[in-house]
Amino acid sequence: MSDNGSTPPPVPPTGGYGTPPPAPPQPPYGGQPPQPPYGGQPPYGQPQGQPPYGPPQNGDFPGRTLGIVGLILSFFTTLVGLIISAIALSQSKKAGYKNGPALAGVIIGSVLSGLVLIFVVVSIIISVTTSLAVLGVAAGAGGGASDDPFDEPLSTSEPFASPEPTPSESGEPGDGTGTDVFDLVVGDCFDEWSGDTVYEVPVVDCATPHDWEVYSDFEVPDTADGAFPGEDKVDAAADDGCLTAFETFLGASYADTVYDYSYLVPTADSWSESDDRLITCIITDPAGKTTGSLEGAGAGTGGGADSTGYSPR
Repeated sequence: MSDNGSTPPPVPPTGGYGTPPPAPPQPPYGGQPPQPPYGGQPPYGQPQGQPPYGPPQNGDFPGRTLGIVGLILSFFTTLVGLIISAIALSQSKKAGYKNGPALAGVIIGSVLSGLVLIFVVVSIIISVTTSLAVLGVAAGAGGGASDDPFDEPLSTSEPFASPEPTPSESGEPGDGTGTDVFDLVVGDCFDEWSGDTVYEVPVVDCATPHDWEVYSDFEVPDTADGAFPGEDKVDAAADDGCLTAFETFLGASYADTVYDYSYLVPTADSWSESDDRLITCIITDPAGKTTGSLEGAGAGTGGGADSTGYSPR
């Protein structure tokens, strides 16, 4: 008991029930527990025993070689190079690699293929255009004169390109230059022409040697509706009318004469566009040129050749 009358609490016996275990020794102030060495564990997320992510150590990867081949071929065989480069690029992408040569091959192959395609299309267009032009020229050269009665020859070398005054226009004899067949009258003489369709004939003086003489002309009876009756009917009318006038002009029958006749008749175009109904009868000597008029020349000997009709206009 103390002086003030209080009693201190009893001290519990050591090692008795409820006594806490002794505390472990404390490390010195500021000390840290030992750590394993740095780098002793594999990097996070990387499986042990596997190489780092990236291309193989030797630099090769799927599609690399094929991409180089495609790039080279794209300069020489553009389509083949383009296809090979596209295959190589696809292989590399699937493996997770970039393939620069294959990408370059695709670009170059596409550009060059486009240029080749444009060249081929332009070449075809030029070829077709040239062929059509050649066919047009050939058709124009082989088709003879136009059916248009008012067309003049296009070539200045044509002997009948510059018509001069004729007997029917001025009363003076012609000099062999071209005269429109519409201007021919009975008594005109002219030389041979070329082609089945006649536009102009070289009128000459009947006192000089010539091939043909106009001995008669008459009009074809018009049809009820004014339409062209057809070549066969026009030729039949011309043959009948010119034969009758031929025998009257010569003073002998056709079967007994050496001379022959022909005629210039309307065409379908001249019939409808120029109201052309005139048939012009012309006489000739099959043996050659004659001088002067054959009017009243008589029968001669032998028979004449078959007559031939010509479409002048």
